[in-house]
Amino acid sequence: MHVNYYQKKKYCKIKKLFKIILFVLLFITITFFTVFNNTSLASQVTYGYYKKLKEVLVEKGYQPKMLVICTYRFKWLNNLLVKFNSAAPESWHTKGSAIDFIVFDINADGKSDAKDVDIVKEILDKQIIKSNGGIGTYKTDKHTLNHQMIHIDDRGYKARWNY
Repeated sequence: MHVNYYQKKKYCKIKKLFKIILFVLLFITITFFTVFNNTSLASQVTYGYYKKLKEVLVEKGYQPKMLVICTYRFKWLNNLLVKFNSAAPESWHTKGSAIDFIVFDINADGKSDAKDVDIVKEILDKQIIKSNGGIGTYKTDKHTLNHQMIHIDDRGYKARWNY
């Protein structure tokens, strides 16, 4: 079969587009695992809260199924999130003092839902952070993906939202 000039040109464009998409996906993956969910970029206090949470969950018979999705956040990224995703303009993430994480099926009932978020929230509030930092849930957020997310920080005073 003879391939004409236009078919070859179209094939080259598709190949180039595929390479660009692959590069973007690779960049996003590398950035996610080296920056956004890198707990070593969070303050020792906030990381300590997260680590203690995992220990307490296991002690209480729960499964510590959680995924860190954000620690330190560059100011330019925070500004974008303020515009498009209701982030706080002076986020504790820009200071390296916060961690956001997704809570999965902690109680092993086969569902990741508000019950799992409530279990984690109560442990953080009553046993770990107490009045020394912020705890936020997003169960009522307009963005469905945020419903299983919890924010913790080491601001030094009690702050709670979407509780």
